[in-house]
Amino acid sequence: MTTYQKLMEKHSALTGMLAKMAAENRGPNTEEKTQLETLQKDVQALKLENENEGKQRFSEGLSRSERKDGITLLKKGESLDKFHADRARYPKEWDDINTGKLIKGVVFGDWDGADLERKAAAETSAGAGGVFIPTPVSARVIDYARNIARVFQAGAQTIPMDTATLRVPRLDADITGSWTAEGADISEVDAPFDSVTYSAKKLGVVAAIDNELLEDAPNCSAMIENSLAKACALALDLAALTGSGTSPNPTGLVNDPNVQTIATIGAVTAWDSLASAAQKVRGVNFEPNAYLINPATYKMYANLKDTLGQPMRPQSTLDGITPLMTNQVPNGSFYLGKWDEMAFGLRAGMRIEVSREASYMSSGSLVSAFSRDQTILRLVVRGDWQRLHSNAFVVGSGITVS
Repeated sequence: MTTYQKLMEKHSALTGMLAKMAAENRGPNTEEKTQLETLQKDVQALKLENENEGKQRFSEGLSRSERKDGITLLKKGESLDKFHADRARYPKEWDDINTGKLIKGVVFGDWDGADLERKAAAETSAGAGGVFIPTPVSARVIDYARNIARVFQAGAQTIPMDTATLRVPRLDADITGSWTAEGADISEVDAPFDSVTYSAKKLGVVAAIDNELLEDAPNCSAMIENSLAKACALALDLAALTGSGTSPNPTGLVNDPNVQTIATIGAVTAWDSLASAAQKVRGVNFEPNAYLINPATYKMYANLKDTLGQPMRPQSTLDGITPLMTNQVPNGSFYLGKWDEMAFGLRAGMRIEVSREASYMSSGSLVSAFSRDQTILRLVVRGDWQRLHSNAFVVGSGITVS
């Protein structure tokens, strides 16, 4: 029975008792009074529960809804793997593919206990002794990269792209209203809509793995996926924060002219610079939720002491704003904002390839994986970083590092 059905049942019982007493023109006796009090409490509790469930369903609908214009926003914690599975772009059985078994089968011809992986390899040949890792595994790696990348931990969203470019509409400024006399015309206000355009750029990760390690490591599947995901996460963080915007690099926060700034902060003697950044974001009607900062820079804030030698507490204006530390932020800087106002447009078709015959560049020289008895893994992700509202962010810089 649903919460709503329980609520209706209790409400019916309550009104039934009240109607019975009204028909008999009397008040409740001691037993009925207790029953009425219990029913009233149950009804109030169920009303609140039903309202909360409704809010949750509404929130979930907003947090990941495929809109009429075909744009899907995946928020923090929402799975790209599930998104692809929902769209049935691959056989359902591929959800169970083991990366280690697949790679071992390709490299060593060892398909013992790997019938599913052998079938997937036969259907995803990349030529030149290679194979594409199927979509579910690729999506798992990207999901893991999103989980460990600080920008996504802060709340940045993901927009799957079915084409190389995607225009996403946005409201450029708040729509204003005005009080109007009776019978008078309501003042017309142009809705300040515009759009941001995502243009897929290529991020590549190449890893050479000794075949002895692949053959002997019992956990090579997790090792491979984790290593690729970490490399991808670091690259995504760096591009989101400091990307130059010069092809083929996305534009990062520091190079977006519409991002707010606090420059030449100087020595850290209080939490004022972070508090000022939070107020700048609130000043344009956004509520900041996190800031990214270099660990060495954060240490200077964390080590602040008051006049009594006690740790200096941050201003209350920073309450609820989570610090996230990463070395991808330059020492002496921080990035504060409302992070779901940033999104990564991810071109569908990201891929992982494995080959034992490919060559790769090492210290400026071309090296043969075949000659070195290695296996090459290549992760290619295409996408772009954009801010849905750039002024929801503040870049602080010029902190004196000591």
